[in-house]
Amino acid sequence: MGIRNSDENINKAVRVGFMPPSLSEAALVLDSNFVGSYRYDASLENYSPSEPAFTGPDDFEYNPAMMDQPPYETIDYTPPSKQDVYNQWRLMFDEYSAKAVYRLQRMTEYPQLGEQLDALYHDLENGTLTTSGAFASLIKEVKDTYPKP
Repeated sequence: MGIRNSDENINKAVRVGFMPPSLSEAALVLDSNFVGSYRYDASLENYSPSEPAFTGPDDFEYNPAMMDQPPYETIDYTPPSKQDVYNQWRLMFDEYSAKAVYRLQRMTEYPQLGEQLDALYHDLENGTLTTSGAFASLIKEVKDTYPKP
């Protein structure tokens, strides 16, 4: 029983909701004083949990920060090496990916709140608000499919 989302909708939700760490976040882990950003081909932003955006340090370049007051000069700063930033980013990506995919799939698999409330109301109305009622069955189906680690 249940009013679960289709696999197609679940996969779409994972693609849309998947927001792994940025290169700048990885650089901040390596150096808490990191300033600047990274530039890369915009097509690399179209990635998924199974296809990381960056395959190595050649995929991006450091973009130095500028002073926010005239004469707007580049801030003198030496960033962590691109290899170190890539290695840290990859660690963060892998850790995030495993948790995010599970969370996004489970969250999307639950019936919409209106469907849950409707099942809850009908169980109350019919006197079947038990662990074998419609409401509990809707929730249990998802919990059984995606048990918490």
